Amino acid sequence: MDKSHPQIGKLVHSFLKDAPWLRRRVETVSFLDVDTIERRTTLDVDIAQLKMASAKCPMDRAYPLVPIAVLRKDLLVDFDLRDRFGGALAVVPRSVDSYFAWSALCVAADGVLGAPLHRRSIAVATRLRELAYDFPEENDTLYSEFLASWEKPNSWAAEDHETWRTLLENEGFSRLLRDLTFNFILLTQVATDSHLQIVKFSYQEYVPYTELFVTERLGLKATELSVVAPSVGWGCSYHLRVEAPTDIALTEVGLFRVQRAPVRIPGPAESYEARLGAESVQVYTATGIERGEHVVAVSMRVQILGFLRAMWLTSVAMAGILIAGRVFISRLETATQQRSDAAIALLLVAPSLVAAYLVRPGEHVIASRLLRPIRYALAVAACLNYVGAAALVLGWRGGGLRLVWLLIAVGSGLVAAGISLVIYLTKRDLDSATDHEGNTEQRRILVVDYT
Repeated sequence: MDKSHPQIGKLVHSFLKDAPWLRRRVETVSFLDVDTIERRTTLDVDIAQLKMASAKCPMDRAYPLVPIAVLRKDLLVDFDLRDRFGGALAVVPRSVDSYFAWSALCVAADGVLGAPLHRRSIAVATRLRELAYDFPEENDTLYSEFLASWEKPNSWAAEDHETWRTLLENEGFSRLLRDLTFNFILLTQVATDSHLQIVKFSYQEYVPYTELFVTERLGLKATELSVVAPSVGWGCSYHLRVEAPTDIALTEVGLFRVQRAPVRIPGPAESYEARLGAESVQVYTATGIERGEHVVAVSMRVQILGFLRAMWLTSVAMAGILIAGRVFISRLETATQQRSDAAIALLLVAPSLVAAYLVRPGEHVIASRLLRPIRYALAVAACLNYVGAAALVLGWRGGGLRLVWLLIAVGSGLVAAGISLVIYLTKRDLDSATDHEGNTEQRRILVVDYT
């Protein structure tokens, strides 16, 4: 495979444009951790359309190679590729994937130059082959204006430099080159003995995790996590479903395109359908969307029912005990002189209840992270009960005891008020999501300026 193949390049361009042999693409994303997701994709492959698109390609007619996805050049963890019956499908070697990408780049270059690239510059054709086969430079990012991987060798002739400059100045070619510098085309072989084949593949993916804002950590704002939507703009349609983690409710979803300046505002046709559900959110895109780096952002809240509500009620109960004790401090002081054991035991009941909420086995990692500040606050409130009990055990009387109980009552009250505010804001977001639950809304893609 030392020379690119025009028909293979055209097959790849057909895949990138509308992939007519892919009737339906459904992808499901599950959060395993804040920085790890699992993708599961199902494809319906129209065999008649595939035969037509690949008729002139040098491949086995009974088991043609079919492009099915564009994935980042990275190690695929727990990758699995199967047919409709659960049987394993062959994974094409990376060298073949790269050959298809290189052929696509050469076809695009032929169109820009108006002549076959291999006749005009063998050096540039070789450089494109290296970019298709190799990984990008370590410091290169998808949004960099110019990539270190694109540096041209000093040994090139003046004509090679001019050819390279002409290609990079073409917006369509530079966009394709950027895509295939960072991504590869996943290929597999399918049998042509039926009119429709089902292809399923799954893998785990690392998501670069950005630290939460303070307001998100404290529960004052819904937590937002983003996942890359790799197939938006590639092929004719794309259906993405994001599942809610255990004990988490998804409250909002949005589709964004990340661009470098100058930012191009999406046209009227670049829209998508979004649907909020009880256990997932769904995004659907069709034709007319420009290729690029798209991400789906989901907002989430911890469910109130169950664990969060129990912690809230416990904090309110502890605050109520301490505030009541401060209001009736004189009676409490007298009671501890007569029956100190009973009064102190009553104060220590609350911290014992709190222990059940500080550790919860089997909890989802994301839920545990979002509940961590509330756990800390609840632990502080429990310690305040110990302080109150210690003051009574040590025999404090008069002004000293009143001051201590005033401080711990105020502290516990602030903790309860803070958790109550989180409950209110969470309920507001959950109610808003419930009002839109089950409705399919037409929305415009929003653009984020990376620079």
